[in-house]
Amino acid sequence: MAHSPETKSQARALYVFDRLDLTKIAERLGVAIGTVRRWKTLAEVQGDDWDKSRTAASMASTGTDNMVALLIEDYVQLHLSVIEELKASTDIKALDKAEALAGLADAFNKTINAAGRASPKISELAIAQDVIKRLGDFVTGSFPQHGEAFIEILEPFGKEVLNAYG
Repeated sequence: MAHSPETKSQARALYVFDRLDLTKIAERLGVAIGTVRRWKTLAEVQGDDWDKSRTAASMASTGTDNMVALLIEDYVQLHLSVIEELKASTDIKALDKAEALAGLADAFNKTINAAGRASPKISELAIAQDVIKRLGDFVTGSFPQHGEAFIEILEPFGKEVLNAYG
């Protein structure tokens, strides 16, 4: 079914200005998620990068510090969803989960450090994350059998760290 240009434009506006994810946009507009993804991909090929527009809109409306905080928040949500998937997975060995967690902690640390350079307020969070990364590396190397327990503890603790430093 062909959708009107207005529907496509509304999808873009919901993504760029309202910061909705593609699934929520599809639900709100009554459009298949694959269709919204295709619109976004086609727009990018034609030079309209929704992600860049979203970042620019955030910067314009909230300032750099708030924009960095929004980007960190988006990343943390993604990070936590991956941790949930690791916890729920029954076909991944504890050692593999611990290694995956160490990789996630490293990526998170790099993201927070980059954000800290862009926004000094984020620097405290970067230090806290470095401590968490080091603990993850330590658990992976010295106590791999406790990887699942570490994952279980890390998710709620990550929220505590964000509340304290974020």
